Amino acid sequence: MDELAITVRVRGATARMLEELVEKGYYSTKAEALRAGILHLAEEYGMIGSPVYYRRMLKSEIGRQIKHEEIEKLLEEIEE
Repeated sequence: MDELAITVRVRGATARMLEELVEKGYYSTKAEALRAGILHLAEEYGMIGSPVYYRRMLKSEIGRQIKHEEIEKLLEEIEE
């Protein structure tokens, strides 16, 4: 699996939106919210199917909240 570690600095409204996404419980961490944003962009540009679809499918199969790493592994299996 490819992995890329990056440092991201956000300011102003973008920083407030990121904080709010976590505070409201949409995402567990800021990193998770950023990863979701990347998936949404990839979907918008036609690089992948809907991440929401995959998340719902995986959650219904497993029946519990799953970690990001587990989602990545299962998505890799789906794509093969």
